[in-house]
Amino acid sequence: MSLLIEPLMTIANVSTVLLSAFAKVPQIMSILRSRSVVGVSRSSIMLELTGYCITMSYFISYQYALSGYLEYPFLVLQDLVLLATVLWLSSDGNPVLMMGYAGLLLALISSMIGGLLSAPMMTMLVSSSTPISAISKVVQLMAIIRRQSSEGVALTSWVISTYTCLTRLATIYIATADVALMMNFAISVVLNSCIVVAVIVYTPPAAAAASAIAASKSKKRRTK
Repeated sequence: MSLLIEPLMTIANVSTVLLSAFAKVPQIMSILRSRSVVGVSRSSIMLELTGYCITMSYFISYQYALSGYLEYPFLVLQDLVLLATVLWLSSDGNPVLMMGYAGLLLALISSMIGGLLSAPMMTMLVSSSTPISAISKVVQLMAIIRRQSSEGVALTSWVISTYTCLTRLATIYIATADVALMMNFAISVVLNSCIVVAVIVYTPPAAAAASAIAASKSKKRRTK
């Protein structure tokens, strides 16, 4: 059995890290191209970043194998860039609020990695990352549904997120069966999938037509 599981674990780990290394790039590029943050929820990004930082710090503190969480540094970095891009193009950002958020987040990460928190507190924090992550996705989902449009939301980023959460759910189940982490990833898979469906359903007609034309041209080039 292990002869089959080990290669699959390796494939899952490697593909998760590689895809996560540019998971947010499509969203960042979409915003930079349009120079608009329409459809992208700043609150969702901040909550997601908080959840990523808590989970990453938990993995590091309990000395999980690096291959089991290597994608998190990439995701945290990309969310920081995404948040900075959104703030740069927004006119309603509050510098004091953002500085306070950054300070609290840095203090939380330092406390978790530095071993300043008790085991029950660490368990509580990693358990809290599940509702934090879930709320971040619900906020983005509601933003799409409320506007009846997924304009500005990059489908590719959410498809990658769905896949990587699914692979992490599988690898954690096989490696440690950590219930708190498995619950986190299971909920993320469901909500990410809902966002993928919402993005497809609420794709603006003009964007859908442009995508169809691009796909048609690509198909013609391949057949020549």
